[in-house]
Amino acid sequence: YIFDVSDLRNKTEDIALLIENYEELFNKTLKIPITGRVLIVSVSDTNPVLGEEVLIQVFAKNLNDITLYIDGKDVYHVYLHGNGTFYTTHTFTELGEHVLFAEGKIKLGVVRSNIIRLDVRKIPTHILLSYPSNTTVGEWVEVKGKVVDEYGRTIMDSVFVDVSGADSYEVGKIDKEYFTVNTTRKTEGFLNLSVSYDGNDTHEGSYAECRIFFSRIPIHIVLSMDNTTEVRGSIFSYQGHPEYALPIHVVVNSTEEVVNTRDKFNITLDQPGRYEVYAYFEGDTLYAPATSNRIFVDIPSKRVPYLLLLLSGGLLLVYLILIKPRIRIKIKRGREEDEIEKKIEEVKSVEPRTEYKPEHKKPENYKELFDRLVSKYGLKRSLTPRELLRELEGKPEYEKLKTITELHEKAVYGSAGLDEKEREEYSRLLGEVGE
Repeated sequence: YIFDVSDLRNKTEDIALLIENYEELFNKTLKIPITGRVLIVSVSDTNPVLGEEVLIQVFAKNLNDITLYIDGKDVYHVYLHGNGTFYTTHTFTELGEHVLFAEGKIKLGVVRSNIIRLDVRKIPTHILLSYPSNTTVGEWVEVKGKVVDEYGRTIMDSVFVDVSGADSYEVGKIDKEYFTVNTTRKTEGFLNLSVSYDGNDTHEGSYAECRIFFSRIPIHIVLSMDNTTEVRGSIFSYQGHPEYALPIHVVVNSTEEVVNTRDKFNITLDQPGRYEVYAYFEGDTLYAPATSNRIFVDIPSKRVPYLLLLLSGGLLLVYLILIKPRIRIKIKRGREEDEIEKKIEEVKSVEPRTEYKPEHKKPENYKELFDRLVSKYGLKRSLTPRELLRELEGKPEYEKLKTITELHEKAVYGSAGLDEKEREEYSRLLGEVGE
């Protein structure tokens, strides 16, 4: 290391002030009558920093040839002022103990001064950190810092970083004298960051720490009136609308409902009366609690014209006297029909079925054919001719029974009846199906 002390050498005003203080001290000492030889050495600091200038003062009485020794290496020839004092400065470039004393020659030998021992220490260092004192949850923050010594010079050595309370952090390399730490936290609370520097051969170590508070994102709920019956609510934060729907508690007088929304909501007041309306959010891990402004609403009652009221009463009376009984009768009759249908179904379900017994006698009419087919296939006797035809769809008798059914319906329900050819076909098909 090369120590540039030019700045200190230029601080002549500070040095002059020190000299004045020491001169005042020695002048007080000179007021004491001194009869013998005196040689005293003093320094401005017995525990200086490496590279620091130390002011050395020598006071002598009745001595002329004086020499100042520093570690036996640096030798200063002392030229006393009129008051018997001598001043000089010395910069120590090595750590550890250094010894100072002065000697004055006389005819019979040497007069030695007091001995001063100085302990030169390492240069103190400081860690300078730049960081925000608070931020919001989820935000990344940058802590920027550097290490400087007592003389303002940057130390480009490694530092040790410890982070507690963070969900993630990254330590960057030293770039242009600075090191950086990027960190974040997902929940509300403090993040503690400490930086330590161990020092080196000439510089002391140092330590610094900081605390950053991560707060939940503040939101705002604002209520406004668009008309006399509707209250409109808006939700926003400094980032815009929340990232997801929040459970907003809407309070209207003593009634409370929860609306899940991330931007807007409406409250409709359709009944006359006086209302106090406000909304609040209880908060979660990301967003802070919030309460809206309060709105007071007065909705007047609607007056119905007297004539309209009379007309409405008359219509209600007509409804009660004429229309409502008919509705009741219709409903009652419908219920009676349902009961009859239920009884018919019950009778059908218990109706005995006749097992099929082969008969070789050909049926002479539709009734005999009907009884034979019902017995053969185990069907209900309550079936109509068309229902019987549908039941036998896909059976061998179906096509012929279809013609028989059509001729039977024509003979029973038709006005002209069957002609000779149709009667012959009808009789023939009865015999073929009934075999």
